[in-house]
Amino acid sequence: RYWFSSYAYQSSEKVDKAIIVAVSKIATKGLMPDLVLHYDLAPELAMVRKMNCDDKDRYDMKELAFHSRVRDAYLELSVKYPDFWRVIDVSQSIPKVLDDSLVTLKEFGLI
Repeated sequence: RYWFSSYAYQSSEKVDKAIIVAVSKIATKGLMPDLVLHYDLAPELAMVRKMNCDDKDRYDMKELAFHSRVRDAYLELSVKYPDFWRVIDVSQSIPKVLDDSLVTLKEFGLI
């Protein structure tokens, strides 16, 4: 993860986005990744999947509206950083998600 996680989660808890960005730029000295693979899933589906797991944290226990805000914040970042941010739909089959991931890695010359 990177400061993008702080942006998504903290802004969803009402921390000012501008403050998150400013602090993150200082902490990272403006360093940005070459590629972000954003594995996206509708919060409703994600919550159903997580129900079947034993390892839940405090965020997993939050309401659907919170998870929707987190997702929206990540998608907002995908629009802000289109040069290196790729969204992959993980509601697809596992082979399709893998294929989409590999295509993206090839696109960026990483494999």
